[in-house]
Amino acid sequence: MAIYAKVTRVMTTDFAEVSILDGIDGEPIDDTTYIAEFEGKKDNVRRDDIVEVVTAENRIMNESRIAYILPVVGAVLGFLLTGGKATGERLLAAFLLALMLFIVAWVMNRRSRMLKYRKYRIKKIIKTSEHFL
Repeated sequence: MAIYAKVTRVMTTDFAEVSILDGIDGEPIDDTTYIAEFEGKKDNVRRDDIVEVVTAENRIMNESRIAYILPVVGAVLGFLLTGGKATGERLLAAFLLALMLFIVAWVMNRRSRMLKYRKYRIKKIIKTSEHFL
């Protein structure tokens, strides 16, 4: 049996938020929305499209956690590279470099976070939204 959903929001080029429908032309079952993955280059998913979805296994990519070592390395480098300065300035440089590298790691791991919470995968578009040309 096919599961039909309505796209409520396109989050990134590969992920959308969907609401499960009662049928193709049915109403949403409840107010719950789920994250669904689609192929951004192939599928042109837009808000208010009716799509067919299949369940997908959530993936936790352990190797993506390696990126969070960068702030620790940045703190050590920031402290060591400012050797001629006062201790307060060295700690400030270490903190700022660690903070910047944490933000970079967090942004780079967005896809991993989305894969962790995805529930469905969009199989095909059934009906395109009438609001878009």
